[in-house]
Amino acid sequence: MRWVPAGTHAGTAPAPALVDADTALSDWAARHTGPVTRHDSLDALRAEVAAGAPLPPTVLVALPATDGARDLADAVRRTTHRALELAGAWLREETFAPARLVFATRHAVPTGTGDAAATDPAQAAVWGLIRAAKAENPGRFGLLDHDGAAASLDLLPAVLAGGEAETALRDGSALAPRLTRAQDLTDTGVTDTPDVTGTGSLTGFDPSGTVLVTGASGVLARQVARHLVTTHAVDSLILASRRGPDAEGMDALSEELRGHGARVTVAACDVADRDALAALLAHIPADRPLTAVVHTAGVLDDGVVEALTPERVDTVLRAKADAAAHLDALTRDTHPVTLVLFSSLAGTFGGVGQGNYSAANAFLDALAARRGAEGHPALSLAWGLWAERSGMTGKLGEADLRRVRRGGVQPMDTPEALALFDTALRAPDVFLAPAALDPAALRASDGSVPHLLRDLVRARTPRPARARGQAADTTAPETADGLKELLAALPAHERHGALLQAVLAQAALVLGYDTADPIDPERGFLQVGFDSLTAVELRNRLGAVTGVRLPATLLFDYPTPAGLADHLLTRMAPAPAPATAGTAPASGDLVLAQLDHMEGEFQQVLADAGPYDELHDGLRSRLQRLLAQLDAAAPAVHQAAGTGHPDEVSDDELRRFLETELGGA
Repeated sequence: MRWVPAGTHAGTAPAPALVDADTALSDWAARHTGPVTRHDSLDALRAEVAAGAPLPPTVLVALPATDGARDLADAVRRTTHRALELAGAWLREETFAPARLVFATRHAVPTGTGDAAATDPAQAAVWGLIRAAKAENPGRFGLLDHDGAAASLDLLPAVLAGGEAETALRDGSALAPRLTRAQDLTDTGVTDTPDVTGTGSLTGFDPSGTVLVTGASGVLARQVARHLVTTHAVDSLILASRRGPDAEGMDALSEELRGHGARVTVAACDVADRDALAALLAHIPADRPLTAVVHTAGVLDDGVVEALTPERVDTVLRAKADAAAHLDALTRDTHPVTLVLFSSLAGTFGGVGQGNYSAANAFLDALAARRGAEGHPALSLAWGLWAERSGMTGKLGEADLRRVRRGGVQPMDTPEALALFDTALRAPDVFLAPAALDPAALRASDGSVPHLLRDLVRARTPRPARARGQAADTTAPETADGLKELLAALPAHERHGALLQAVLAQAALVLGYDTADPIDPERGFLQVGFDSLTAVELRNRLGAVTGVRLPATLLFDYPTPAGLADHLLTRMAPAPAPATAGTAPASGDLVLAQLDHMEGEFQQVLADAGPYDELHDGLRSRLQRLLAQLDAAAPAVHQAAGTGHPDEVSDDELRRFLETELGGA
């Protein structure tokens, strides 16, 4: 991970609203020349919007810093629970749908600017959680970390308008994260690579000492244990898991390792229990002191952010984050101990349906950075997918694996993964992501690439638009522009069919079908195999293909492909040609259809505009003026109809009035 200058926006932009502002943000708001609204809670903001106040395009919410917390496990829970509460409230309230909630943290991420020792792992867990929320709900969330400096916070408006989804403010500069090939950094002579270990490379394991492997009953831990003995000549191993000797296959593994000359201790220990872990470490013989820990333990409790609870978050944090915090604390005052943490790409990218797991892994990455900066050897490995099934990946079906591959992550066989493990031990970095990434799959359908990956994958130039009059392609387009163009070229009675084909094509892709033939347009999505995770993926894919912001409840609001195509038609259909003299007056249904189209166009304009685009103010004033004209119009319309009641106004009279007023607006 490296941090590069972040994109900013130099133009004027509406100030964000502040919720739960800390001292640093409060001071910035006092200095800021524009109007900054402040609110005690999201509920207070919602009430003000309901009373007529405009909704700011960006809402900034501060999370309390936990620097110096004596109980790191407690701190990560308090902070992550608060972030989960805010994210859930934001998604549940339809009032907030057009806006973005940006979580403001302080020293949550190390940027290579000498700030690693100040890293707050508890706040880093929030980055993991919200990365998952961003992946599940595109455009709804952002992340901003700061150092509290006035010069840094003065960049807030320009940074929030700049388009980066994740930004760190350091010493008056704005930075954005990018993943970069570690070998590329060496080949190109880059010298500003963050080296936060403070100790250089780890250079492997001391064969004269003892290595502790946590989560030892797991598949990956067993492979690592074999590798430590056969490749690194580790002579003394402690294999710790909650079941210890009772874990299936543990006796056979122990005998295998002893056959290679290793001394093996199998321990029943819950390493998330500090007292139990301390007792285990205290019994390590002085002539074979602990020299390294490989922390592989972890559990899953998957669910989209809206479905997570504090209890489900705690279950996952305990096995991975609590144990890591205890291992760090208990190995600082003894013989130097190398701490190797098995993290996951979920903490870096944000795993859809894995917000709690993403939080736990982001915690590990930050903990390793802080530990390394304080002079204790550490390494966090954000693993991609191992082909060999583990206890956590064993439940993945073929459809799940296809979804992972579509996300740009290819499975690695065990020898490849272990070779990357060895390479990482020799690298100077405290954080590395050993993963097999597929550049083609990492591009979105429109050729764009997520910001985090723009050093690894080049964006593809979108295909040129088809010329007017050219025969329409009947296959489902891959981009919003392509689909809009197709609809514009089709007669009105064929547009629903085209949208239905687009829905079915994306649904088939998500479910792993070669064609859309198995999917009945009239059967419910849940009946044909969709669950909460695949529903999120389909919603996001349709959002990209249509260019329309779609709600998280899309497949529940429109439970069949045919019904969903009907809805999309009202959001995307081209506007009917304007009436000319001599044509028949429009029916009431047509007037409503025209208004539906206008609403869809308006939503598209909002989606295309940046979060602080100056267009927002202009649209707001136009709409307010239109509403005032509409309120004042009732007497005029009644008079034109010769009646005193709006229900007696004809469709033609209402249509003519709306055409006049909307044209003027």
